[in-house]
Amino acid sequence: MPVIDTKYVEIEIQEQTMPGAARHYCISVKFEPTEHKSLEIQSILLSDFEPLIKWTRDNGRTVTQIGEEKIAELSPEKRDIASLENDVRLYQVEVDQLKQEISELKNAKNN
Repeated sequence: MPVIDTKYVEIEIQEQTMPGAARHYCISVKFEPTEHKSLEIQSILLSDFEPLIKWTRDNGRTVTQIGEEKIAELSPEKRDIASLENDVRLYQVEVDQLKQEISELKNAKNN
């Protein structure tokens, strides 16, 4: 995952209501690089689930979630989805580790 230093970041969440849309939501992450003036698209994400927005604050010692009132406003099923976020993150780490191990095994087999 690249870390990109930017002047600004724009996150657009577009609800797609037209017939035949690939997914219900299209989320784009755009930025302006620090070194020159241009609008770059980093990612386009498609989902049938309403995106969850999480705000955190890092004080150098701890990272705390802010905007708890926003989470409280979510429906019970969206709160359940938000609570699974850490499980998904752990799963992704495991998947990445397995991919790395498979790659290493393939390289060892080819050598």
